Amino acid sequence: MNTAPRVSLLVPCYNAGKHLRGLAEQIAAQELPFAEVICYDDNSQDDTLEVARDLGFSVIAGDTNRGAGFARNRLWESAAMPWIHFHDADDTLSPRYLEKLAVYLGEEPAAVMCAFRKRWSGGEEADLVYRYPDAGTETDWITFFIRHFVHLNAFIFPTEALQTTGGFAEDLRIAEDREFLVRAAAKGLRFTYVDELLVDWVVHKDSTLGRAAEAIRWRYDGIFLRRCYDLLDLPHRKALGEYALYRGWWLFWTGVYPGARENIEVAQLCGVYHADDAKLLEQLLSHTIGTLRCFALKKGWARLKAWLSAKHRMPGSE
Repeated sequence: MNTAPRVSLLVPCYNAGKHLRGLAEQIAAQELPFAEVICYDDNSQDDTLEVARDLGFSVIAGDTNRGAGFARNRLWESAAMPWIHFHDADDTLSPRYLEKLAVYLGEEPAAVMCAFRKRWSGGEEADLVYRYPDAGTETDWITFFIRHFVHLNAFIFPTEALQTTGGFAEDLRIAEDREFLVRAAAKGLRFTYVDELLVDWVVHKDSTLGRAAEAIRWRYDGIFLRRCYDLLDLPHRKALGEYALYRGWWLFWTGVYPGARENIEVAQLCGVYHADDAKLLEQLLSHTIGTLRCFALKKGWARLKAWLSAKHRMPGSE
């Protein structure tokens, strides 16, 4: 057991000046200290660079905005410690984060992750807590990261894992974190899960994801799914297809048609046209007219049944 791990805290920044002082307070409050703090300024248009330097952080200044994947790659390349933790400047960190996870950082190059909470900065929606208690017995991490989202803020990685995987895909402005986790698992990186809520992911309307147009978001999502397809073996392609089909149906039902199309196309690429428990008629339709048209029929039929049921319940309808 390593009770005093040497962990680099790596912070990709874009227009993060207003958040850095709060992050500095959280860093100072850690029961166990980080060995170093490095910020990458992704050509911010505010005072990020000056604030980071005033706080005593090591700073890498980018001269062109290249996105979070590029920033994280420059950060881990500069890290001097055997362990690294990526943390967004606007997210929160429990004072006991490093202390709680440190006992799992041994000589074996396995990543450690904890539970996390999603919060909306304006309070638009209720908080969501992401816990994966069954992950303690997980052996198929590829399928786990296909099916589950875990924010990078929740992880401590062995630095050599970034070297082995080649880091983050710099052409992906969205979903580069998910692509990295699937790829890292496919290359054999193992993970340990600690079921304690130690970090918050704070969602802002002006974040990269929040500012992106719907079509752009789902185009990058489709690229992520296809990248997964390219690197996976046949059993995991089946898992990817089942996930994409499930997600495609949910997106279609809620009216997010660009996302539904991206997911359905990947499901079919994986040879998955319908759920395993689909009735025979749905199986036949999905293969003859395609999954997307089959979903349109299912949604139309469900709405028709709901309308007929409501009409039947109306006073005087009998």
